[in-house]
Amino acid sequence: MTAMASVSESFIKWCTRQKWNLVFALVLPETAPAEEFDQSFRLLIRELEMADGTLDFRWIRLIPSECEESLRVSYILVGGLSAGEWWFWIQRWKAMNQRYPDAHGGILYSSRRRGMHLKSTLREVFQGGTFSVEMQFGARFIQRRRKLMVDEDSFPVDKKLRRMIANKEVGGSPAKGGMHSSANQRC
Repeated sequence: MTAMASVSESFIKWCTRQKWNLVFALVLPETAPAEEFDQSFRLLIRELEMADGTLDFRWIRLIPSECEESLRVSYILVGGLSAGEWWFWIQRWKAMNQRYPDAHGGILYSSRRRGMHLKSTLREVFQGGTFSVEMQFGARFIQRRRKLMVDEDSFPVDKKLRRMIANKEVGGSPAKGGMHSSANQRC
């Protein structure tokens, strides 16, 4: 076993000892500047913490050193969530980056889904690659309500979060085709 493989295996072992709610991938096309990707990620993680974070909120961002030529990818581990609703946040990522049609995200692991295993998910992510790692442990932005309340369409019930989404002219009901500018009508 090489030294790099040993480090990866130790990191995976440490991660599996922690309690994580979600692991997901965020993708933008290569044409999106790295600074814009970083800014969108920081906004998404702050909104996630404010809407659904607990005092135990934490995240790890894995940025591959080498990606497919046409994509920028980050893998995100998130823990310390109340509800752990992943669908809304993937749609939110698309809406935040709507000028890039190839912007998307996907769930790799959810503690709420049976049959998904964190260790095997992380092994697939780390398979033969090197990564830059960013992490935050502990909440920085917490609101009074610690649980993300969603309606039957998985849209946040919280009026402040709905207003934030409406002011950015994104939002909408997943039942109506995803995130779009009709959020002003829902608020």
